[in-house]
Amino acid sequence: MKLNQAQTNLVGEKLGLNVVDPESPAQPQFEEAFGDHSFFVNQQGVFIVTDEEEDTNDDEGRLFAVAAWSEEDENKLLVLSEPANVNVTIDLRTGDVQGGA
Repeated sequence: MKLNQAQTNLVGEKLGLNVVDPESPAQPQFEEAFGDHSFFVNQQGVFIVTDEEEDTNDDEGRLFAVAAWSEEDENKLLVLSEPANVNVTIDLRTGDVQGGA
């Protein structure tokens, strides 16, 4: 799910995640590996926000981890075999968050 600038800022602020700048050299690599999404990072790994089901409200997104930092090398990302639902839902209009990581 590609978020607009306001949604991206809201997710970053409310969930304490750093937004990956679309102009970052990492962006094309992330898109190649995970698809066309807005990407977020923190000390745990790389995340995306997406609709859980296609018929859900477009204003609601669910947070998924797509990669985690290696314990042996903090500069190395380990791609998860499939996105992991971290049980956090955010209203992309209001910033209301449900659940917790």
